Amino acid sequence: MTYSHGMLDTILDWLAILLPSALSIAGVFVSLRAPHSRYHRTLRILLVTAGVLISVLTFWGQSRSRASHAYEVNGLKGQISGLNSQIATVQGSVTQLMQSEQAEVARREQAEKDLALMVQVNGRSTQQAVVSEMKSFGASVEAGRSALEKMNNKELRLKVKDYCNRILKFNSDHEARERAVSEGSWQDEIKASGDRDKMAALQQRMIQQTVQDMQQFELDFKEQFLVEGAAYRSELVRRLGPQPLNEPGRILPSAIDGHINQWSIDATAEYLEWVASKLPNSD
Repeated sequence: MTYSHGMLDTILDWLAILLPSALSIAGVFVSLRAPHSRYHRTLRILLVTAGVLISVLTFWGQSRSRASHAYEVNGLKGQISGLNSQIATVQGSVTQLMQSEQAEVARREQAEKDLALMVQVNGRSTQQAVVSEMKSFGASVEAGRSALEKMNNKELRLKVKDYCNRILKFNSDHEARERAVSEGSWQDEIKASGDRDKMAALQQRMIQQTVQDMQQFELDFKEQFLVEGAAYRSELVRRLGPQPLNEPGRILPSAIDGHINQWSIDATAEYLEWVASKLPNSD
């Protein structure tokens, strides 16, 4: 059922205001006429008839107003009921999301624990291998430093800056690949949601992939940047003397000592640029 407050209701509202006033004026006019005048009886009949009509019109207008009000109330009740249903649906969705988030947090915490354990196990052998490799490329560092000794301070600063930019780009490229892999894994987890076996297999694959990526990351850095970075540091120390490594708030620049991760690479770039900036302008 639909209802619209149209022109008729507006007319009835105005008539309910104007007709009683007109009737009262007519009553005063009739009371001023002589009781036995020719039209006195007719006027009284007209007044009574007009009063009845006004009452009917008023009742009709009130009935339409009540119907309009009832329609509006029913409409509001319907809207409130719809909103309550939507709120209940949203609350249910929020509850499900919270439960899923809690399960995801627990799963990720377990994955991080497993990953830390695997990294710890692999880290021992990796550190021993790096020490051995550092001994073997000592001659390469010395050869690189002998070439650097021929450069003036300005040329050395430019070389160090270029090296730092390259290792920072190497770091940022690795972070971009990590994000892409993480997004792909997240999509796979969404598809496997609810299947414990698939989720366990995905978790194990993610751990293995992470360990492999970290090992490849370390290997690529050692092959491409380790010797060069050690040569720059050695030459800077030769020209300026030993420089402090553990200033407050500074991460140790240990990437060129074999402790390779994203943070140590950033710290190494920052450290080498900072030391190179101390070179005097004159040779």
